[in-house]
Amino acid sequence: MSMVTRTLLIVAPAVLAAAALRPRSGSGGAASRASGEATGAGGD
Repeated sequence: MSMVTRTLLIVAPAVLAAAALRPRSGSGGAASRASGEATGAGGD
């Protein structure tokens, strides 16, 4: 059980970091796009 928990603690953040770094490196416009959409939706 300890091993499983330990593995999850190591894998979870690793996966999250990879997922977070992929879009940022791929296209930084995604963040601005999402931000603009949120602002536009609120303004509308």
